Amino acid sequence: MSNEIIYPMTLSYVKEWGAWEIVRELMTNALDVDENATVKINDKGALVVRSKGQPLGIHHLLFGVSEKPGTDAIGQFGEGMKLALLVLTRLGLTAHVYSGGQHIWNEPAEMAGQQVFKIAWRDGFRDTGETVIGIPDWDGEAFEDRFLCEGDSRIAYTDQFGRSILEQDVPDIFVKRVWVQKATGYGNHYAFGYDLRGVEMNRDRRAVDNWRVNLEIGRLWATVTDAELLERFWQAVKNGAGEHSCNMQGVQIADPAKMKSAFQSVFGRDAVLGTNPDATREATYRGALVVSSSTVGHDLASIVSQLVGTDTEHIQQLEGASRVLVPDRKLSEHSLGVLRILRRLATRISFTGKIQAYILPEGEAGGSYRGDVCISLPKLSTLQTAIEIWLHETAHAEYETADSTSKHVDAVAAVAARLIVSYATR
Repeated sequence: MSNEIIYPMTLSYVKEWGAWEIVRELMTNALDVDENATVKINDKGALVVRSKGQPLGIHHLLFGVSEKPGTDAIGQFGEGMKLALLVLTRLGLTAHVYSGGQHIWNEPAEMAGQQVFKIAWRDGFRDTGETVIGIPDWDGEAFEDRFLCEGDSRIAYTDQFGRSILEQDVPDIFVKRVWVQKATGYGNHYAFGYDLRGVEMNRDRRAVDNWRVNLEIGRLWATVTDAELLERFWQAVKNGAGEHSCNMQGVQIADPAKMKSAFQSVFGRDAVLGTNPDATREATYRGALVVSSSTVGHDLASIVSQLVGTDTEHIQQLEGASRVLVPDRKLSEHSLGVLRILRRLATRISFTGKIQAYILPEGEAGGSYRGDVCISLPKLSTLQTAIEIWLHETAHAEYETADSTSKHVDAVAAVAARLIVSYATR
């Protein structure tokens, strides 16, 4: 005599699920206990899933019960197996599960006038140490290529956290060895496929956060130390593939020397990161191959800056100084226009020092040197910002006050007041 559990779930639940979702959920459970689990269609036309390890018990088929080993379990919601059985019932198919000395299967049932499903089981079968799920008369695919098992030929590299880079003609994104979607990032196709770990998904195993996917891919590439593979990564970035959108901000690079060498092999030995048009023009004149942040991807720009430096740093290094004067003739039309406005303001308050554009160390917006005012080249891109810096530095030059003091606050106010008076009385 068999035992049974009737589920109070109509067969129209998860109505969008079909063959793929059935196979996915059955294999997800199998892979959680056996990384070498298999799925195939046998010579009788049945879909067969095999795994070793922890047997499937009746209590696992109750909602709210999950004994997935460790924190890396593929099944996150603990309900996939039950929903797969529901969909099978809706399709008129039966799964026969042999595990732990039990035979378990699904059947249609009725509750409150609605079509539902139930599971039934018998005890007393020989325990072979293997869980076998067979679905006779299966007319769909086995989807073998949507699962990654140990030793899969598509795996090109795996890091210490179990994330993998995959060699595929048509790249895919897997999460915890199970296919999720085609490998696209913000509309761009990736050059490689990926198996990720720390990506949040919804119940239907769809990645819900593209930003997180790109962050995980960036973290994965940061662990690579193979020179040839790293060159292929930077070539994919240069070609505008999905890797262009990956994110390495705040990530420690496993081998900075190899990462730098790979970048230079693709972009050039003299490549540096561009920071602004004026510095780019000067650095290019001095022999640098300036690569824009849009070319390498804005989320990769900080890493490129650390690896090969910037156009500004290139100029400073050649000059042998931390502060480099940029002559007017080398400024862009916009930057020169802003600088000329600052000079007119200086004339109105009878300031006798020079107002010059400088390449300054990172973090310095301006300076006061020998009575002159220096404005950081990037700050000339916005007029209001440039005026704020000019006021601040002019106060230093004229009143010789120190930063972060009440005297300097008064000095800035005094310069601003003189400027306002010059407009109000002329």
